[in-house]
Amino acid sequence: MPNRARQIKTEAENKYPGSFLKLRVENGLIFQCLDGKEEHRYTTGPWHWRQKRADPWIEIDTDFEDSGDAVWKHHIKSAKFDTFLTDDGQKRFYPRRWITTEYVEFGALEIGTLATGWQTIVLGTLSRLNNRLVGEDKTTYRFETGFTGIGSRTKLVIKNPVVARPLRWKVGFVGLDWDKTKRAFISQNDSEVVGFIRPPYWTDSSVAPERHEVPWEYSGGYITLTPDFKGAIYPITIDPDYSIVAGADDGDVSVGFEAFHATATNAFFGNSAGSPDNNLWFRFAAIVAAKGGNCTAATIKIITSGQDNGTDMQMIIHGIDEDDHTAPTDWATWATDHGIPTSAAIHWDFATLYGPGDSIITSDFSDVIDELIARDGWSTGQAIGIHIDDDGCAAYAYRNCSFYENETYGAPVLSLTIEEAPPVGVPVHFMYYQRLRRA
Repeated sequence: MPNRARQIKTEAENKYPGSFLKLRVENGLIFQCLDGKEEHRYTTGPWHWRQKRADPWIEIDTDFEDSGDAVWKHHIKSAKFDTFLTDDGQKRFYPRRWITTEYVEFGALEIGTLATGWQTIVLGTLSRLNNRLVGEDKTTYRFETGFTGIGSRTKLVIKNPVVARPLRWKVGFVGLDWDKTKRAFISQNDSEVVGFIRPPYWTDSSVAPERHEVPWEYSGGYITLTPDFKGAIYPITIDPDYSIVAGADDGDVSVGFEAFHATATNAFFGNSAGSPDNNLWFRFAAIVAAKGGNCTAATIKIITSGQDNGTDMQMIIHGIDEDDHTAPTDWATWATDHGIPTSAAIHWDFATLYGPGDSIITSDFSDVIDELIARDGWSTGQAIGIHIDDDGCAAYAYRNCSFYENETYGAPVLSLTIEEAPPVGVPVHFMYYQRLRRA
């Protein structure tokens, strides 16, 4: 994830000439426009980080740079965590970059066979491709590792069943302990939870692949994965890794299978298996809007991350009718959220087929936002929940959505236009220049 906050800032200022950045929050940017309105941009994970509450926000930039070290050659530019990598994919991960006495070291990825035991996967020297390190063997594996603002993302593509075996990483802790119940790293200094191992999963190359959880454990200094690839269509992609927070605030559900996903890099939405609905859910935190304010435009931009199918896409957008929305953690909590929709609901129907990396903009759902910020318990800075549901898509009509955890494509971005009238008798242009002077 390169510096997305800077990209969004440039896009907004180009779209609204004369606007200027008014406020940063962890996951958002608020711009003041000449007409008195505010333009807001939020994502489902952080764009900024800071060490202390009183510190200014620093933009996250997870591109690689040279570290100057002979062994740990690659370095992450700017995030709450710090990471160094070797040319063969080993990592040293500092959950809090300002505490250099706490870190985790991950060894190179290994594969297990009955005949030879554990062997390191040989991919040659990794090379930088955009914001990732990539290594590949023509017939066996492709390995990619990259980063978002909440941690690392690794992808291993297994190309044929001959090399489909259990996997493991060697793991070493310095200044940290492992909590088996929480599956988390705990600081020995202040007992804070500073990092998590995410639930790994795999997908195959079916027309509409499902995600399969991968059994894993930490034992004897290794994290070992034991996936069951029976009946899988190759190549197979496994996505295991770690983060400094439990997950970003986006995900999807397969209603027919009652399957809930919160840590995937991307998802289907629409009707991906011929019968079950596939719905998206989003949580956007720290919304800066006064109670009873006027939202005149609201959309979500998502980036497609795979091949689309079908042209009859019929979706519906609604909010979660609660104050300061909490993200669901499983099927049951998602179902509870889904049972309290806003009265306002907007249809979003389209037929366009997209390719990976293309942008899709939803229909305007400002009526939904207005209903949320008019709630009796609403106050500025709270979080909102948005669900986008299949509402009659044709069989096998689906699109692929990139989530915040995806290090290749962009995260979902909520855009809001909020009216902010100037005080009576004060021209808008006067307010604008006065703010420029103060900035």
